[in-house]
Amino acid sequence: MTSKHRETSFESFPQSAPEYTEEILWQRVLMVVFGGLAALAIIVWGALSFTGSDTNKFDPSQLPATAAIPQKTGTIERVNQSEELNQALASAIEDSLADETKASAARSSSEPETTADAKTPAPVTAESANPANTLAMANTQMTQEPAAIIQDDEPVMATSEPMEDPFTIAVKTFNKDVTQATLSDAMNGLEPAYELDTTAELTDDFIKLYFYTDIRDRAGDVITYFWQYDGKTVAKVRIPINTNRWRSHSSKNITKKMRGEWEVVVKDKSGAVLASSEFLVPNSKL
Repeated sequence: MTSKHRETSFESFPQSAPEYTEEILWQRVLMVVFGGLAALAIIVWGALSFTGSDTNKFDPSQLPATAAIPQKTGTIERVNQSEELNQALASAIEDSLADETKASAARSSSEPETTADAKTPAPVTAESANPANTLAMANTQMTQEPAAIIQDDEPVMATSEPMEDPFTIAVKTFNKDVTQATLSDAMNGLEPAYELDTTAELTDDFIKLYFYTDIRDRAGDVITYFWQYDGKTVAKVRIPINTNRWRSHSSKNITKKMRGEWEVVVKDKSGAVLASSEFLVPNSKL
C-alpha cells in the first residue's frame, strides 16, 4: 500500500504547483495479509469440524438406551422440530377422524333406516381432512356444468268436453220387460217411422209427438202414459195389455203456447215406472 501526502515545501520558483510523493507502508500490508490467512484458516477449520470424517462420525448405538443424543448443529434441531410438528399434526388428524367416526356411529344409531336409494355420505379421511383438498373439491363442484333443462316446445292444447245440446232427447227404460221405447213425431202403422234424437227442428206452431213402447210378458197388466209439462201432468192415457207382446203408443198435441220442458212417463198398474223420456220443445218460428 502507498500513502499520499502533500509536500508543503516549494522550490525557488513561486509559480510552480505543489508536488506529491508516494511512500509504501509495509507494516500495514503485512497485517492485511496475515489477517486474511487467519480468516481463511478459521473458515477451513469450521468446515472440517462441521463435516467431519468417517472415523469421527458419532455412532448412537454406542450410547446407553437412556443417553440423549447430542445435537451438533442448528440444522439437525430444525429437522427434529419439523418431525415433531408432523407427528403432532398426524396425531391431531387421527383424533379428529376418531371423533368423526364416533359422531357418525351415534347419528346412525339414532336416525331411522334409509332406503337403498339414499346416498351414503363419503367417509372422512386424512386426505379429505386436508383444507387444501377440501377447497379443491369445492372448486371442482362449483365448476361442474348445470344439468340441461329439457323444454317441450310443443304447445299444450287445452281440451274441454263439448257442451251438451239442450234439445237432445233422453229416453230411459227401467224394466227388462220393456224391449223398446222411442219418441217420434210420425208413426208407420204400429211402430214409429223413425226415432227422434233432438227437438231442435220442431219449431212449427203445431206439432204432435208420439211415445212408443214394446212390452213383453205383461198380459193382463195396465200401463198408463203420463204427459208432464213444466213439472205438471197435463194428460194421462190408460192402455190395457192383452197379449205377452204388446206394442202401443200415446200421442200429445203441442201448440206454440206449450213450449218448454216436457216429460212422458210410462207406469204399470202398481205405479212402477217402466220407461220415460225427457225433452225440451223450442219456441215456434212465428
